[in-house]
Amino acid sequence: MTMRPQRHPRSGRARLGIAGVLATALLAAACGGGDTAGDGDGPTSLSVATIPTPDAASIYLAEEQGFFEEEDLDVDITLADSGGAIIPGVVRGDYQFGHSNTVSLAVAAGEGLPLQAVTNTTGTGSDPDQDISRILVAGDSPIQDAADLAGTTIAVNGLNNIGEVTIKAALENRGVDVSGLDFVEMPYPDMNAALFAGEVDAIWQLEPHLSLAEEDGARPVLSNFVEATPDAQLGYLVTNRQYAAENTEVIERFSRAMDRAKEFATDNPDETRRVLTESLGIPAEQAQDMLLPVFQPGMDVDSLRTYLELTERYGLISEQPNADDLVAPGANTSETGR
Repeated sequence: MTMRPQRHPRSGRARLGIAGVLATALLAAACGGGDTAGDGDGPTSLSVATIPTPDAASIYLAEEQGFFEEEDLDVDITLADSGGAIIPGVVRGDYQFGHSNTVSLAVAAGEGLPLQAVTNTTGTGSDPDQDISRILVAGDSPIQDAADLAGTTIAVNGLNNIGEVTIKAALENRGVDVSGLDFVEMPYPDMNAALFAGEVDAIWQLEPHLSLAEEDGARPVLSNFVEATPDAQLGYLVTNRQYAAENTEVIERFSRAMDRAKEFATDNPDETRRVLTESLGIPAEQAQDMLLPVFQPGMDVDSLRTYLELTERYGLISEQPNADDLVAPGANTSETGR
């Protein structure tokens, strides 16, 4: 029998599940819309909150390469521990834009939060061997392939979110029964040790921790992002509806800058790896070896529709919101990675 993982001391303060995040954000919404960027003679000031994962590289590249400046934007980038610290701030107006994923956006919409997607931050690509998201097992695990994951305990960074949705979708695409899966919440930095200690059967790991686990002998048995939804988009920067309605032209400029940054990141992987070290603190040797996200310009609304369907299928929402209604006016939907 698999042991339940203990809360690791180094994981810091207690993490909010998605229900707690939404409750906090709803309270923030009730407290008012917050301030928006001014309309003075100088550049438009924006506060953007993201999390320290590789898909944040495009935001830093947009700043570093002058793409924001060329759109007359003065962008302040804030790193937060998780989306739980970001979404309430976006709803309240502390941040004009903040990092989320497509499942969180779907659940938030179902709970009545006034959020819309501005631009995507990352996509899945089509090559399982290049997926930055994988299900790993220990080298000596009896689990040999994805079919053996049925009925196992899998560590994810947050319950009822994109990890569970993509794992279930990828496994069902392989014909695996997902009804007996047991998901355990655990921070990414704690997962590798828990796996090798036998506290869980498998872990859902992302870069930069993915490469470290594989170096220590972990084996991948599923590439859940690519195998769930190949060539799709699943990370976004979101804003609140009030800001979107009042600042469509700002969103257009921000989207153009971000699309240029994503193209630059794709064409210049060495620069992307450098910014992972200089801005996100990933050791240079590790950044050189790790897999990079797929950066796609434009907003692929079909990807959003797909994830709304999956989020409903797995019971996280009772009814799908309209995908087009979750895209902010001014967002670039003319180019997609599909």
